[in-house]
Amino acid sequence: MTLLFAILVATLSQCSWGLVLNFRIQEEQAINTFVGSLSNSQQMGAYTVLSYAKLQSEEDGSSLFDVNRATGQIKQAQPIDRENICPTSTRPTQSNFGAKVNRDGDCYVEFSVNALGDGNKLIQALTVHVVIDDIDDNGCIFEPKTQREEIEENALADTTRIKINMPKDPDSSRLGNGVELDNIRLVENDYFALSKDLLRHGKNHQLYLVLKRPLDYEKEQAIRLRVEAGTGSKACQLLVEIVVKDMNDIVPKFRQDEYRLQIPESSVLDSEVLQVQADDGDSGENGRIIYELDANSYTNAAAYFSVESHSGRILLRRALNHKEIQKFDFMITARNPGTGRSTKSATTRVVLEVQDINDHAPTIRVSSIDGSTVLSVREESSFPQDIGLVTITDEDSAENGRIRCQLGTVSPPRVINLVPLVNDGTQMKLVVTASIDREVNSYIDVTINCEDFGNPKQTSSKFTRINVEDINDNGPQFKQSVYNVKVLEDNAPERAMQNFTLLELKATDRDSGQNAKLIYSIVDTPADVMNFIYIEPETGVIRSHGNLDRERFSDLTFQVQVRDQSEDPKFAEATINLHVLDYNDNSPQFDRLGETYDFVVTENAPKDYLVGRVRVQDLDLGDNAEVKIVFDEVTDPSNHIMYASNSPNSIVRSFENQISRISWPKPASYYFYLSSEKLPHQNWTLVSIRTRGHPHTLDREALYHTQGSSRTDFSSSLAESTLATDPVMEFKLIARDQGNPSRQSYATLRIKVQDQNDNDPRWNFHNKETSRVPSVNVSSREAVGFAFSKVSNQNVTI
Repeated sequence: MTLLFAILVATLSQCSWGLVLNFRIQEEQAINTFVGSLSNSQQMGAYTVLSYAKLQSEEDGSSLFDVNRATGQIKQAQPIDRENICPTSTRPTQSNFGAKVNRDGDCYVEFSVNALGDGNKLIQALTVHVVIDDIDDNGCIFEPKTQREEIEENALADTTRIKINMPKDPDSSRLGNGVELDNIRLVENDYFALSKDLLRHGKNHQLYLVLKRPLDYEKEQAIRLRVEAGTGSKACQLLVEIVVKDMNDIVPKFRQDEYRLQIPESSVLDSEVLQVQADDGDSGENGRIIYELDANSYTNAAAYFSVESHSGRILLRRALNHKEIQKFDFMITARNPGTGRSTKSATTRVVLEVQDINDHAPTIRVSSIDGSTVLSVREESSFPQDIGLVTITDEDSAENGRIRCQLGTVSPPRVINLVPLVNDGTQMKLVVTASIDREVNSYIDVTINCEDFGNPKQTSSKFTRINVEDINDNGPQFKQSVYNVKVLEDNAPERAMQNFTLLELKATDRDSGQNAKLIYSIVDTPADVMNFIYIEPETGVIRSHGNLDRERFSDLTFQVQVRDQSEDPKFAEATINLHVLDYNDNSPQFDRLGETYDFVVTENAPKDYLVGRVRVQDLDLGDNAEVKIVFDEVTDPSNHIMYASNSPNSIVRSFENQISRISWPKPASYYFYLSSEKLPHQNWTLVSIRTRGHPHTLDREALYHTQGSSRTDFSSSLAESTLATDPVMEFKLIARDQGNPSRQSYATLRIKVQDQNDNDPRWNFHNKETSRVPSVNVSSREAVGFAFSKVSNQNVTI
């Protein structure tokens, strides 16, 4: 049974500022497995730790663990597979957790935690060092699972050896989880035995098949056997086929048993590192040598180097980094051509030491004290105040990796200090040293410059922006305390086109965020005024409801308030004086709306005789209310006469039916003129209708005179009943204002012309023959009483 546990023992080491806390945990533990507690440390000093802030990074093991902010307990955050995370001797790490292997062979990851006190004061910068212990969770494997080798038929028994693949297990051999040598066995056969030899450099073993008896090609061309390793469900096997060949009795031999060389880490890709050489006394194909990396030499060299098979030249294929790998130790094989490797092969050891050069500039990482993603400081806050942790690394070593840093440009100046936390300068903190007004400086720009001690030195710069968090220390402001606005009343067409906008207020607030988000409202304003106006809260646009009527309200005054949206809001107010301008939306109105004006005048009335008066009112202002009254001689050019009895309330229209309507040849303005007088109140205009007098004197009898007839004919053709009536003149008045466009209204006037005794009596002769002769011939023979003629007396005046 596999024991699942986390080693909870933590050791603590002191760096002059930062602390390194060591923990252990086995791989493949469940998520939330307890790893250890930071609060158990007895070396945190006299400070009271209030919280722990894990610093998240993609370059370390911080994402593998969770740190409880209050208690400092560390728990596993995601599955951990040591074989995937940790680098091994056969491959470099492919993870992003920054895993490393120490000299004891322990695989570990690290991450940073800040211990914070009151006010987020940085007490300690902690480095958490977690060793990941291996468990036996992998079986062994031969790579590849089959192997084909060749052997010459004259190979010597007990001395001929065939190298075969070693089984591999990703688990740690040092902890006893790998393949034990005693568990590697050869299934019994007649020709070979299994030999487990320690290599010359004394670290690893190599498997060989040792020939036990001579071969005979004519009897046996191929031998098949099986090598097994491990036990139970984690066992593996290798199938080996050995092909027997004819004689090739000279084995290749390297000119050196070992090659040692120092190479700079800045070596150019695809350049030659060194060339190994071997000799073979055979001729033809048996003497041709093929060079290759020995896949069983337990080295990561294959990831960095390649060997030209025909020349033995070793070429660099991947950039070197002294900090990652300081030395490569691997084997090169020289063999004769063939499909497999046989005793006609030789190996040599190659040791390449990587020389450090100053090819890395310092790397600067800035993080917040409290673990947030951005650096920030609250305006007007107390100081000094820790706001950022600066971590500097250099991939070089010795003097090339030693670092010193200082502040570059700071804007605004003299508000930030860079304070070292450790003696080697790899950890520093950013400290705010002065109070900041966000309305003057909304952020602080800081440049950190670092350099190493190499020759020539490498330099780096890091730009960091620190946000200044706003407090609500400014209230909103209007540009003016009083706004005087003039606008047409809402009946004007352009008002609808403007969406009835009265004014767009724009207040400002020097704060930011919610402290500067403004809401507008109308306050302390009577309800009857609110029936006409409203304000859009978000935009400050004041509009009317489309019902502004100057004739109802010509002036409105109201208060507008603007308020910010902070928890403790500030506000400002402005007074709006709205003056409504007149639009010509009212027509002039006669004082007898819909009625006819009836007046009486005596014929032959003198000049300027007052016939009657009418009143006209226009509720607009200015030119819109300036009314001009005229006779309607354009739309109704005919002037009509009706006939009224001498009774003032009776109008006789029967005669009008007999002869239609009689039109007189002269317009109304021929007999009358109009005079206007502006009354002092309520825009009334008094209009007087007066006679023009001579030569435009009113003649009652002439009004019966139709166009084209003589007065005598006309008079003689009228019945006495008609002449007994008074004519009534009917015409229209137009009241027109001076607005643009103009508006007008109409009224009907009827003026009865009364008779005056201004005509002498007149004789009428009724005989046809004597009707036009003032004398009559009479015979002397006529008897007394003979009617020789008929005459009558007529007076046109009634």
